[in-house]
Amino acid sequence: MKRELILRALSYLHILAWSVWWGGLTLYAAIVVPVATESIGALEQGFVTQRVTAWLHGSAVVYLAMGIAVSAWGRSRWQKWLIVVQFFLLASLVIVHWQLSAEMDFELKTITDGFYAKHAIYLWLTTGMWFVGLIYPLFGLPLCGIAASHYCHSPSHSESQST
Repeated sequence: MKRELILRALSYLHILAWSVWWGGLTLYAAIVVPVATESIGALEQGFVTQRVTAWLHGSAVVYLAMGIAVSAWGRSRWQKWLIVVQFFLLASLVIVHWQLSAEMDFELKTITDGFYAKHAIYLWLTTGMWFVGLIYPLFGLPLCGIAASHYCHSPSHSESQST
């Protein structure tokens, strides 16, 4: 019973963390970036995005950490595999983000000539992480009490209820 309650609490926090990360990334990419680009220009918007992405990466760390905690107790191989894929995508994003930041002059608000080639890589990595995040709820989110009761009940717990 105690194990089930802990897993349910972790699962709930994991779902919330996924929602914050995926929803935040989607809203930012679909609405904020285009509106800001139109309003203040692509270069200025890029300097804002450079700061915001640290928050997006941080929310992804929380989501993935919660996913690791839940998957340690769960039985879904898909969940574990998708968490690992996203972990490596996030690590790649952080590295490329660090490289992009080094190519930005924050005082003069300028970028180097090679910036956009690296930025294209960053956008592809972000798209990959977003897509894996899109399919993650189908295979990885432990929806306890709804459809995935195998996440929430250990075999010993199920056997003790049936006797």
